[in-house]
Amino acid sequence: MRGGRLIVSVFCLMALVTGCSRPKPTAEEEKTLAMFEAVQQGLEANPSVDAFDRLLAQTGSQLGILKQNPKASPCFVKALDKCFASYQIISKALRKKQEGLDENRRQDIEMALSFSTAFAAISIHQAMDCYKR
Repeated sequence: MRGGRLIVSVFCLMALVTGCSRPKPTAEEEKTLAMFEAVQQGLEANPSVDAFDRLLAQTGSQLGILKQNPKASPCFVKALDKCFASYQIISKALRKKQEGLDENRRQDIEMALSFSTAFAAISIHQAMDCYKR
């Protein structure tokens, strides 16, 4: 009887330990996430439109590579896809901001920039949360 309990206890302990281990992001996912975080940090530094567009192009290229990887987490890719869409809106808003705008239009652009920047940050956080579950 004791031997059976010991075997069951060891089996349960092994199941508990292996069942609690979470999947980890791949190196490619970590690289992509780092690029998105760099873009987000770059936004805080008020980059020029051209500098932002260069970062955006590199990040988009890396996201495209990640999307082709069958091992990539769909949750992770979807969150970064939303973030990329926000960055595209930001790029357009930065371009419009350079034009001569009336006060109402300038406020609209500023609101779009603020909202899109916040949504991008939330999307990055959601991507990181995909591996915390």
